[in-house]
Amino acid sequence: MTTNIKIQGTDASSTQADIAGQETQKDPLTTLYELAASGDAGAMNFISNLFEEGTYVEQNKVESMKWLSMAAEHGHAAAQHNLGVNYYAGDGVDQSYEAAYKLFMAAGKQGVSSSLCNLGYMHEDGLGVMQNIDDAIYWYMQAANQENPDAQNKIGDLYSQGIGFERNPVLAFEWYMKAAEQGHAEAEHNVGNCYLVGDGVEKNGEKAFKWISRAVEHKHAEGYSTLGTLFNLGIGVKQDIKKAILWFTKAVECGSDSARVNLAGIYLRGGPGLKNYSEAHSLLVDAAANEFLVAGHYLGLMYLYGTGVTQDYSAAIEWFTKSADQGCPLSMYRLGVAHLSGHGVEVNHEVAFKWIVKAAELGACDAQFFLGQVYAEGNGVKADLGTAMMWLRKAAEMGHEQAIQLLRTLCRPAKQAPVNKRKHKRR
Repeated sequence: MTTNIKIQGTDASSTQADIAGQETQKDPLTTLYELAASGDAGAMNFISNLFEEGTYVEQNKVESMKWLSMAAEHGHAAAQHNLGVNYYAGDGVDQSYEAAYKLFMAAGKQGVSSSLCNLGYMHEDGLGVMQNIDDAIYWYMQAANQENPDAQNKIGDLYSQGIGFERNPVLAFEWYMKAAEQGHAEAEHNVGNCYLVGDGVEKNGEKAFKWISRAVEHKHAEGYSTLGTLFNLGIGVKQDIKKAILWFTKAVECGSDSARVNLAGIYLRGGPGLKNYSEAHSLLVDAAANEFLVAGHYLGLMYLYGTGVTQDYSAAIEWFTKSADQGCPLSMYRLGVAHLSGHGVEVNHEVAFKWIVKAAELGACDAQFFLGQVYAEGNGVKADLGTAMMWLRKAAEMGHEQAIQLLRTLCRPAKQAPVNKRKHKRR
């Protein structure tokens, strides 16, 4: 799991006040060294920052670390936190999660909320301490109660994903909102996504656009891609493909694979002046190299239908297989169909059925419709109306039109033969 260990801002106000209180003609650096020599931890931390940044002195990482360590040993909370970050990342010191944990604990006891949040990350990931989600939640809550937006956003993630708690999208949204209202970019993006899909809050395109735009203002890289999606589909804002391309391009520049796939989609489907099969192929290859789930699937489709490339069933199967192995249900379904048709592989109904069932179980609605149809008709399997209805309902719930129509047909009561009501005369 990705963590977000951060540098704690230095509060140098007390040290600056001490310097200001000295004789004005004295060199400020001399005053700092004198304060440090007298045991002033704030002065030690301040000197560390000067060497780190190369301000008034020649930049020197070794000297910076020396003074930072001294400040931490003298109980300076921000120094303890920042030295913990150095040990966590192996920056200027040999990496040691154990040392980082101890320093975060020391700073946390002095009320540094970022350290409390970092303790949560380390317990969640089992870094320098035994992995324990309950302990992680304890520290996240400690930090969140101090209005730490990283911790608030993290608690939102846990509720959203059902980790450590029963999944609760309403509470997830509430925690995301707490952090978003403090200008936390990732939380703003999460709030926007909640409004976009209606998770924990009523679906609202305009509010989704508002919060995603705020995340973008705070340079949230994935927000660029989401904003591109909103302009591409006209959700919460007037549809504007050119603006969608602009935002997707910015996201690609930030390394977003979802943006690569979305931009490729525009170049594949685009209207006059927008189609660019070569660029679409290049974008998808880059995303697939990063194992982005659906990139390989769309490359498979390009080769399957010969869209912008020479039609090549074998290449299509190769991409579908890579994507399926990464867990893409759409590619699993395509592999199943290929084993039925013999395009790129030998016909094998048993293998085909296994892939299609797996795809259906993972939510591929075309696969679900396929199974509903074959069980309804008894095509290659024993007819089973109950199983057919189950798969068709699953596909219908995802808006699959053919599944909806077949369900209506199967649920329609059969016409009864007309009853002859004419009375026979007794003879």
